[in-house]
Amino acid sequence: MSREKKASDHYARGYLDATPIDELERAAILERVRANLNYAKANGTRSGKPIGRPRVMFRRNQVAELRRQGMSWRGIARELGAGLGTVRRIYQAPAGDSTEPCQNPIGQTL
Repeated sequence: MSREKKASDHYARGYLDATPIDELERAAILERVRANLNYAKANGTRSGKPIGRPRVMFRRNQVAELRRQGMSWRGIARELGAGLGTVRRIYQAPAGDSTEPCQNPIGQTL
């Protein structure tokens, strides 16, 4: 395979041939970014605000109650301050302790 063909294939995939120095620098950058994110998650940010989307808290039985009252899915989501998918997922979940608070989980890993 010619050098030009190989370079054009890599370019089409979004990267060129990386030299060992490029790979070391990329690894160092990734390590620094991960370390800073872990520090910010553990200690908060400079402004004191946590990282990420705040968790949505509401009672699961509120969804069913508002739905029985004839409210639309979007209306329920707006009323509870949650996403449409979260509201529908809670409504369709098997009935357990319906007074248990609902937290919209956010993935913790990168």
